[in-house]
Amino acid sequence: MNTPNVSQQTEDAVLAVLAGQPVPDIAARTGIAPEELGDAVALYQAAGRAALAGRAARLDWYQVRIEFPDWSRCEAAAALLAQRLADAEGGGLVGAWWFVRKAPQWRLRALPGPHGPDRLRNVFAGTLDALVEQRTITSWWPTVYEPEVPTFGGPAAMDIAHALFHADSVHVLAHIQNAEPPTGRRELSVLLLSALFRGAGLEWFEQGHVWSMVSRLRTLPTDITTAQLAELGDGLRTLMNVDPSPLLAPGGTLGAVAPWLDAFETAGRALGEAAAAGTLERGLRQVLGHHVIFHWNRLGLTARTQALIAHAATQTVMNPPSALTRGRNPNQGV
Repeated sequence: MNTPNVSQQTEDAVLAVLAGQPVPDIAARTGIAPEELGDAVALYQAAGRAALAGRAARLDWYQVRIEFPDWSRCEAAAALLAQRLADAEGGGLVGAWWFVRKAPQWRLRALPGPHGPDRLRNVFAGTLDALVEQRTITSWWPTVYEPEVPTFGGPAAMDIAHALFHADSVHVLAHIQNAEPPTGRRELSVLLLSALFRGAGLEWFEQGHVWSMVSRLRTLPTDITTAQLAELGDGLRTLMNVDPSPLLAPGGTLGAVAPWLDAFETAGRALGEAAAAGTLERGLRQVLGHHVIFHWNRLGLTARTQALIAHAATQTVMNPPSALTRGRNPNQGV
C-alpha cells in the first residue's frame, strides 16, 4: 500500500472518530492499531486548534511596515510616533501595540481599541501619512502579522508575550526620549531579564542555561579576549544578583523604571505558572531565551553587545573562576 493511500485512510479514520464513531470499530475496519488511531486523532485536534489560534491572532492584530529616511535616526522618529500612539491609546482608538526592528524597516503591530478596527486603521493612516509629509518617515504600508505562537509556547503563552511586548515597547521608547536615562541600555537589559528569570522561578544555574542557549545564537566577536569577558562578567554578576528594591522606591535611582521591571517579573511569573501547570507547549527556558532576543531587538542593542552580554553572563554563571579564587560561593549573590 503506498503512502498517499495510507495517509488518506488515516485521515478518513480520524474524521470518522471525530464524527462520533467508536475508535475500536474504526480501528477494526481500517486495520489501524487503536493506539495509533488515538494518537492521530489527538494530533489532528491539536493542529486544528493551533491553526485556529494563529488565524484569530492574525485577524486581531494590524501590522504596518515603516521605512525611515535615515536608519541611524529611526529612534527619534519612532519616539514621535509613540507620542501619537499614546494619545490614541488613551482615547480608546488603539489597544496594545508593539514593534520590532527589521532593517531597513520597523514593523509596528497593534490591536484595535474599543472603537474597532476601522478606527484603528484610520488612526494609523492619518498619523503615518502626516509623518511622511513631515519627512519623519519615508513610507509605510500594511502587511500580515504572523505570530510565532509555537516559538513562544502556545496560544496562552503568546498572550503573555504580547502583553510584555507592549509594555516593553512603551518603556523602550520612553527611555530613548530620556535625555538623562538612569542607566545604560546594556545594564538595564540585564536587570530586566534577571527580573524575568526570577519571576519565572529559575534558579541560578537554570538562568545560566538560558544565557547559554542565547549565546549559541550570538557569536562572540573574535577580538574579545578572555580577560575582557571576565571583567564584563564581574559587572553582570552584580546586576544579575542585586536586589533592586531600594533603587526602585520613589525618588530612587531607578524609580522611573519600576513599572518596566514589574512588567518583566509579571510575565516571568505567568510563564512559570503556565510551565508548572503543563499548559506551556515548549520548554520554559527555550521560551525565555526567545524573549531575551526579542527584548534586545526592541531595545536596539547591537549584535556585538548582545553577544558580549550572552557569553559573559554564561561564563559568570557556569564558569566563574574569579568568584572561586576569592572564596565566594558561585550560587550566592555578590
